[in-house]
Amino acid sequence: MSRGKPRVYFGDKLTLGGTYLLVDAKDVPGADELDVYSGRASWKPLTGLTLSGEYVHQTSDQIEADGWYAQAAYEAKDLPWSPVFSYRYATFDGDDPNTTDRNENLRSIAYG
Repeated sequence: MSRGKPRVYFGDKLTLGGTYLLVDAKDVPGADELDVYSGRASWKPLTGLTLSGEYVHQTSDQIEADGWYAQAAYEAKDLPWSPVFSYRYATFDGDDPNTTDRNENLRSIAYG
């Protein structure tokens, strides 16, 4: 089950979006129902340059996890084939070995 709002556009330069997902336990092995909250943005401050990112938080009786990414991309429109050069940094929570009753791994089934 998925609930979310469509993207919100602020002209051609800024796009914001958000999503709420309720993931059924049968879709995520070994987990209860999973609530997923996500927010993302894409901004084009200069011609050819795009800055974007997303943050996700997942929670259930067994899981408490976060993940996010930030990306910068440049489209070289003056070169043949208009190549895009990009850099993305991403981080996702992993399981804490000191907690035996919770699994802090971010579940990729419910990300982006």
